[in-house]
Amino acid sequence: MFTDLVAFSALAQQDEALALRTVEEISALLRPLFTAHGGREVKGLGDGFLVEFGSALDATECAIAIQSGLFQRNQSSDVQPAEMRIGIHLGDVVQRDGDILGDAVNIAARIEPLAEASGICITGPVFEQVGNKIPYTCVRLDHAFLKNISTPIAVFSVDLPWHAPPAARITPWTNRTAELGIVQEAVRAAASGSGAIVALGGESGIGKTRLAEEAIRKVEGSGFRVLRGRRFEEELSVPYSHWVQAARTFVRESAPPMVFKVCDGCEREASGLVPELLDRLGPRPSAPQLSAKQARLRFFEGVTRFFQNIARETPLVLLFDDFQWSDPDSVSLLEYFGAQLPGQPILVLLTYRDTELDPNGPLGRVLFELRRQGNLREIPLKRFEPDQGRDLVGAVLGGAVPPVAVVQPLLEKSGGNPLFVEELCRSLVEDRTLVRTPDGWRTAPGARVQVPTTVREVIRHRVDWIGPEAESVLSIASIFGNQFEFDWLRELSEIDADPLLRLVEAMLRARLLREKEIAPGRSNYEFGDEQTRDVLYAGLSLVRRRQYHLRAAQILERAWSGSTDERAEELAYHFLQGNDRERALQYYVRAGDRAQQLFAGGDAASSYAEALDLLEEEIAQQRQVRARREQAVEVAGKLGDVQWHLGPHSDSIATYLRGTRLAEGLDPIVRARAWINVGHGYNGIHDYPAALATCDTAESILGASPPAGATDPRSSEWVGIQRLRMEVYYWMDWQVSGPLYAAALARVRPYLEKSSSPFDRVRLYLSLKSQDFRQHRGWISDEGLEYDRKGLAAARESGDPEWINGAIFALGFSHFWRGEVGPARELLAESLRGAERMGLTTALSRSMTYLMATERRSGDVAAAERLVPMVLSAADTAELPEYSAMAYATASWVAWRTGDMERALAEGERALQLWHEIPNSYPCEWMAIWPLIGVALHRGRTSRALELARGLLPVSQNPLPLELEELVRRAMALEESGDRPAATQALERALDAARRLKYA
Repeated sequence: MFTDLVAFSALAQQDEALALRTVEEISALLRPLFTAHGGREVKGLGDGFLVEFGSALDATECAIAIQSGLFQRNQSSDVQPAEMRIGIHLGDVVQRDGDILGDAVNIAARIEPLAEASGICITGPVFEQVGNKIPYTCVRLDHAFLKNISTPIAVFSVDLPWHAPPAARITPWTNRTAELGIVQEAVRAAASGSGAIVALGGESGIGKTRLAEEAIRKVEGSGFRVLRGRRFEEELSVPYSHWVQAARTFVRESAPPMVFKVCDGCEREASGLVPELLDRLGPRPSAPQLSAKQARLRFFEGVTRFFQNIARETPLVLLFDDFQWSDPDSVSLLEYFGAQLPGQPILVLLTYRDTELDPNGPLGRVLFELRRQGNLREIPLKRFEPDQGRDLVGAVLGGAVPPVAVVQPLLEKSGGNPLFVEELCRSLVEDRTLVRTPDGWRTAPGARVQVPTTVREVIRHRVDWIGPEAESVLSIASIFGNQFEFDWLRELSEIDADPLLRLVEAMLRARLLREKEIAPGRSNYEFGDEQTRDVLYAGLSLVRRRQYHLRAAQILERAWSGSTDERAEELAYHFLQGNDRERALQYYVRAGDRAQQLFAGGDAASSYAEALDLLEEEIAQQRQVRARREQAVEVAGKLGDVQWHLGPHSDSIATYLRGTRLAEGLDPIVRARAWINVGHGYNGIHDYPAALATCDTAESILGASPPAGATDPRSSEWVGIQRLRMEVYYWMDWQVSGPLYAAALARVRPYLEKSSSPFDRVRLYLSLKSQDFRQHRGWISDEGLEYDRKGLAAARESGDPEWINGAIFALGFSHFWRGEVGPARELLAESLRGAERMGLTTALSRSMTYLMATERRSGDVAAAERLVPMVLSAADTAELPEYSAMAYATASWVAWRTGDMERALAEGERALQLWHEIPNSYPCEWMAIWPLIGVALHRGRTSRALELARGLLPVSQNPLPLELEELVRRAMALEESGDRPAATQALERALDAARRLKYA
C-alpha cells in the first residue's frame, strides 16, 4: 500500500512549519491503524508511506479506516484539512535490508496517483480478493498503462459513502465523435479482411491513446483480439519493444495448444520476440547461415506470419502507443508488415507525437512510404475548441459545468489541450481552488491557477526535445507574456535574425509557439498554451527575470511610442517587475485613467489599486512624502469611485477611508474632499448616521460657514458637503428631514445657480426634482418633470456619457411614478443600455429594477418575470437590498397572477422583510402588499388581508390614487365598526380596482 498527502508541496511552499506539523499529526493518526490491521511500515516517504500487509483484505480495510479517520478529523475547524490518496496492489515482492522491491511495489506506486483526493484505488487482483468482503462498491475505472509496466492493469476505485469524488480520474470520453467514427469504421473493415494502418498523430496530452482505447473498447472480447504495445522514451535501446509487448501478451493469455498452432512455421522468429517460448516449444534446429539482410527479411516474414496466424483465429487489432520512440528496426518491420496487410483481418492502430517526429527520420520516411502506397490512414488530432473544452470540464467534474467565469480562465490556461484541461481541473479541486457549493462549482476568492506537476513534466519534456538553445530563447520570450513579436525577441535575446528565425521555426514545428498575422506584413507569436509559458518563466532566476523585464519595458516603450496610453498597463507591469517603480507608477495611473475613459471599470480598479499600493510603499519608505500623499489621496478617490460604480459599496468605503488616512496633515480642501467621498459611500449602504457624521467632519476641516463666493477654492467642496447632506435627508423620515433638506437646498442653491458649469445645473435640477418627489410622497408633479428635462439638457451640454445616462434614468424614473408607462419603458431601457455599455453596476441595477417595475405597471407578467432574476443578480452585486426587495415583490405579483399562491406568499413576505431591515421606510411596499392581500383573501384570511391593507396608508408610503385610497379606508372603517363581511367585500373591491389601475 502506498499513501500520499494531497497538495503537500503547495502547503509547504505557503507555510513550511504548518506543513510539517500537519505531516506529524497525520503520521500519528496512521501508524496505529497500520499496526491494528497487521501492516508493517516499510518506510516513510516524507508526506506518505509504503506499507506491507499479509492480505489484500487487511490492506483495504486499513485504507478505509485511514480515510474514515481523516474525514472525521477534517470536520474540525481547528486543524489544517488534509486529504490522502491510497493505492493498493497484490503481488510478490523481494525483501532486501528491510525494504521491499519488485513489480508489485511499482504498480502500487503507479496507481496511487489515479485515486481522487480522499480516495482509494485498488488493482484487479486486490478486487478479486476483497470485492465481496467490504461494505462498499468498487467502481471499475479502466485498464491503465503504467510506466515501466508492460501490460495494462485493471484499476478500481472504492466508492466511500462520505466522499463524493469531485472529478473522475480516468479520462472521460467526449467530443472526438468524427475521429472515433473513422477508427471504428477501420476496425469493422479489418474484420472483413481489409487490413490497414491507422495513425493518430498529435502533441502529447491531445487524447490519442484515449481515442484509440475508446475505439477498440467495444470490440475487445467480442470477436476481436486486441494486443497492445507501448514504449517509453528511456527504453530506446530495447529493440522491437512494441512488437515484443504485443506478442508476449498473446503468449501469456493463450492456452498452450493455441500458442503451438500460431507459432507453426514461425517458431524461431516468434521466439526472437518472446524468448520464453523456447521453454514451451522445445529446442529448434539450427538456423541456416544467412546474410544479415537475408536474416532480417526472414525475421520480418516470421513475425508477420505469427500475427497473421493469430488473426486467422480471430480478427486482430494491434495498438502501438507512442510509436515515435520506436527503434529503426521496429519501424522497418512496420513498413514490411504494412505491405502484407491487404486481405488480412488486422488493423494496426498507431499513436505518435507529431511534434517529436522528424520527417527525415526512420518513422517519418516510413509513414511517407505507407501513405504513398495507400496503406495508411492518418487522423491528426487538434486541440479542443472552447465549446469542446467546456464539455470536457463538465465530464471531468461529473457532469456539472461551472459558470463561464470559472471555466474560461481554465481553458485559456490549458490552450485547449485535453490533458492540460483534465489535470488543471483535478488540481484545482484538490487544492480547493475550485470548490463545489450547493449552487454549483465556484472559484475560491483570490485563487490562482497553478501548473500541476503532471502537466509540468509533459511541458518540460516537450521543451527539452527542441534542445537547450531553443529552450533558452523560449524562456526569454516568456518575459513578454503569452504573445510577442519577432523584433522584440531579437532585441531582448541579442541573437541575429537568421539563427533566431531558425530556432523560432523549430518551436513552431513542435507547436510550442503559434504564428498569427496581425496586419498585412506583420505577425506575432504566441505560446501554444499559457502553461508552457508559465513553466519556462518559473525556470528563470529572480535576478534574471528583473533584468529581462526592465529591458523588455524599454523595448516595448520604444515599439509603442505612439500608443503608450493604450499599452500603459503592460508597460507598468514590466517596469514594476524590472524594479523601476517610478515608471511603473506613472503607467498604472495612466492605465487607470484610460480604462475609466473607456468605461472598463474592472481594468481601471486593477490599475488604480496597483498605483495606490506603490504610493503607500513609497510613503512608508519616506520618499517624497507630501507629494506622494497628495497623489495617493487622488488615486484613492478614483479607485473608490470606480468601486462604487462596480459594487459592492463596502469596497469603495474601505478605499475612501484609506484616502482619509493618507490625507492627514495635508491641505484642508484635500482632507475635506476625502471625507465627502466616505460620506457618499455610507449613504450608498443606508448608514445615514455615519454619512451625516462625515459631513460634520468635513465641515470641521473646511469650515461650517459658506465660502465668501464662487471663486473661493473652498466653494466646490462646501457645496459637495451640503449636497451630501441633502442626499441623506432625502432617504430619511421626510416629516423630520424635509425641512432640513429644504434648508440645505436654500443654502446651496445660490452657488449652483451662479455657476457656469453644466454639471452644477444638473445637480441643481436633480435636487429640486428630488424635493418635489418626496414632498408629494412619490408623485412627480409637472414642475418636477420639467426639472428632469432641464437636467437632461444640461447633462447633454456637458457631453459626459455618465451624467447623460444618469439624467436619462432620472427622467424615466419620473415617468414611472407618474404612471406613464410608455415613456418610462423607453427611457429606462435606454439608460440600461448605457449602464451596460459603461460597466456601471449601480446604475445598471437601478435601470433594470425600474424597467422591471414598469413592465409590472403595464401588466406584462411575462416581461416582468423575465427581468426578476436579472434584477436580483444586479442588486446583489451592487449591494442594494431595496432593489432585491422590489424583485421579490414583483416575483410575488407574478406568482399571484399565475395562481401560484405558495410562491406569492413566500416572495411577498421576503420583500417586506428586506424593506423593513433598511434603516429608512421604503416608500413602495404596495408592490408586495397587494399580491399578499390577494393571497390572504383567496385563502379566507380576512384578518391578515386587512392587517396588510393598513400598511398601504402611512405617510411614509407612496400615496394611492384617490379612488383606491378611499376603498382601502372604507374597508378599514368597516372592520373597526365590527362589520367583518362588509370590510372583506370593500377590500375585494379595492383589490379589483388595484388590478384595473395596474397596482395589483
